[in-house]
Amino acid sequence: MMQTVELNRGLINTPKTLRRLPVSRGLRSPLTGFEVEFHNSLDGLENAWIELEQHSNSSPFQRFSWIKTLYSYCQSSSQSGLFGKCRPLIVAGRVHGRLVFALPLVLETNVFGNHLKWVGENVSDYNGMILDRTFAQQIRPGFFNQLVEILRSEIPNLDSVYLTRNSGAYDALEWLFADGVNQWPAEYGSHVLKLSRNWKSVFERVRSKKSRSRLRSKTRSFGMLGEISFRQIRNQNLKVEYTNQILDWKTVQLRRNGSRNPFGNETSPSITRDAICSSVNDSAKDSLNVFGLFCNGRMVAGMLAFVANQNFYYLVSAYSPDVPGKYSVGTQLLVKTLELASRSGLNQYDFLLGDEPYKYQWCDHSLPMTNHMVPLSWRGSLYGVYVRSRQEIKTGVMNSPFLSGLVKKFLRANVDAASINFNGETVSVKAGAVNAVNPTVFKDRCNDHPHVMMSREN
Repeated sequence: MMQTVELNRGLINTPKTLRRLPVSRGLRSPLTGFEVEFHNSLDGLENAWIELEQHSNSSPFQRFSWIKTLYSYCQSSSQSGLFGKCRPLIVAGRVHGRLVFALPLVLETNVFGNHLKWVGENVSDYNGMILDRTFAQQIRPGFFNQLVEILRSEIPNLDSVYLTRNSGAYDALEWLFADGVNQWPAEYGSHVLKLSRNWKSVFERVRSKKSRSRLRSKTRSFGMLGEISFRQIRNQNLKVEYTNQILDWKTVQLRRNGSRNPFGNETSPSITRDAICSSVNDSAKDSLNVFGLFCNGRMVAGMLAFVANQNFYYLVSAYSPDVPGKYSVGTQLLVKTLELASRSGLNQYDFLLGDEPYKYQWCDHSLPMTNHMVPLSWRGSLYGVYVRSRQEIKTGVMNSPFLSGLVKKFLRANVDAASINFNGETVSVKAGAVNAVNPTVFKDRCNDHPHVMMSREN
């Protein structure tokens, strides 16, 4: 039965198959059996989408398990942005019935009109479409313009197409954003380290001799507290448990620094936390991985990362608040994962979105991240001015030590005691407090309260 998505102005009937895409303008050569569909949910697309993942160079943030979670929030709350409502709209392309691309979009209605955006635009580090590698060779710049024309014919009151956090590292960018599109840099960059199997040369490239010596010294000192090990968690139940532990630790760190917490908590998770947990539960081999640094069997630092497309994607890392800072366990874990990725023959270590100072210290190049807008009415043009102005103000505040300091001070002042779970105990952590204990107490905790003793197969 055909479903209807109602907007403040206009209607769009979905799902709907459109066969009038002018392939002579959008493709390098005529292609029979090509059609474009609209869907207002992922129903009926799961198997085809997962199959497409095997033939695509898209980022992990276009995996079905991640996208499905983003759409579940859109459908349940109908909220997007500060003052708008959104409805799912997936634009899918097929050749002889086989899915060759999909654009995971939402149709947002706000005071500036109706706008097409990526689903969960502020949740994913890399937004974009999922695109078949072979089909990508068939298309040319201008293809997206043809899709916009079709969208305008089906949504007469569409005011703009506004797509953010688009990475130049993937197939879709060249053709997706062609003529007639306003483009500007995204609010953050993305930073990457190129790898080789020669780990020693990689390490020497990003760290000075003095820095390497200092880190070795910290590693030896930490090893005096007990048996230290680095492991990838493979047991599914432990992966879920440690994921929540890592996110709880990260929440404490963010609150302590006066930063926004995007994860919520285990009893009241945010969309970001739910998307992460959904990816951890994904049975695919390139789903979200969990890595840990252990002292006497107890995890003291953990990392969540994707490994896909011969790349390592560092998503989140955190460490136990009671670990003495002088051991730099977070850096030790980072180096362990860098070495693992390098020796495994991966092409690059992607630190993903964000301009934190440590990323510049560990990376050797950046990926272009851009926002794109196609205004389709005066409302759309006005919305374009608004979003660009808002981004410029935000960037100005972040780049100003004085203003950013005021914001962090305000956030810290408004944070109550944060609670974390530490070895079965609920520990209250005040924002801004120093939580590390002295090495002797920390060693006793590792020996007396092992969290989970890991076996080799875990």
